[in-house]
Amino acid sequence: MTLANFPGHDKVFVKALTAAVQAFGKKTVAEFVENEAIVTISERVWN
Repeated sequence: MTLANFPGHDKVFVKALTAAVQAFGKKTVAEFVENEAIVTISERVWN
């Protein structure tokens, strides 16, 4: 399962988790990004 295959719910989860982490003054890191589509989706979520 990847963000590219299930963009609806995963985007909500990633955005919420990122907001929670940033509230504690930390940064998130994307590891093991499988393809360019996931990079594009991730950039939209994090920006």
